[in-house]
Amino acid sequence: MLFKAVGLIVILCTCTAAGFLKAVSLKNRLEGLKTIKNGLSKLKERLRLHGGDKQRLINACFSSPPETLSDLKKSDKALWCEFLSDFGKGDTQQECDRCKAYISLFEGLITTAAGEYNEQQKLYKSLGFLSGVFICIFFL
Repeated sequence: MLFKAVGLIVILCTCTAAGFLKAVSLKNRLEGLKTIKNGLSKLKERLRLHGGDKQRLINACFSSPPETLSDLKKSDKALWCEFLSDFGKGDTQQECDRCKAYISLFEGLITTAAGEYNEQQKLYKSLGFLSGVFICIFFL
């Protein structure tokens, strides 16, 4: 009986943790998108003020490459890679305008991700807990 109770508690905790981890991944995506947007804003300002070597500017504006952010969707990473693919091929003014355009694109993604986070975080947490309760009842 003791082993069964411990097993049920482990199942409940595991399901609840899975729901919380999914909610955390939504928040991490939102934070990753904000990091990219802030880095693009810094990059735009540095381009506008200094110009110079484009690769050095990217390294200075982003502490870690956004490709390493694991919670971003494939479409988010594809948008970032699209920005990088043509970066440095124009003059400074074109690059500033390009940064502005991508900042607005990432702001739209941030708005969408914030809405998803607000709507779905409670759902995932509740769903994880309730699925754990259901499985525990099933095994009783």
